[in-house]
Amino acid sequence: MTLLAGGTVDQKSFYDALDIDLKSIATTIAANSENGRQKEGSLLPVDKLLNVIRKSLSDTYGTSSSAIKRIEEVFAGYDIDNSSSINKRDLTRAFLALKVNILDEEVDSLFNKFGNDSLDSLNYRKFMNVLNLVQVEDTKGKNI
Repeated sequence: MTLLAGGTVDQKSFYDALDIDLKSIATTIAANSENGRQKEGSLLPVDKLLNVIRKSLSDTYGTSSSAIKRIEEVFAGYDIDNSSSINKRDLTRAFLALKVNILDEEVDSLFNKFGNDSLDSLNYRKFMNVLNLVQVEDTKGKNI
């Protein structure tokens, strides 16, 4: 991975390091445009949206602790200041990288429900808990 000035990484290198296919992201965007959910009034309620996100993530990555760690790494990749929080734009990008079809309006709904209004951010670690995507620790404090 090539570091740029200031210790940053360009987006393609970041995706390559996480083994994310940019073509699949473009396909996800195209599918999202064609799936009919962009029609007015067709947004999912938050509880159903969470179920769709859970299913999409488990179908794509599984439910093992290594899969959950990979999902968290994608969210963390957009957390520039290491605050465990990301903004709407970066949450949308993270979902695209994770191959989750989600509309901007649905991201808005998630932020309205789980975000911090004053900071315009969402704590992705807490959000992963809402999705039941948490690593289980054994009695010695190691992830299993």
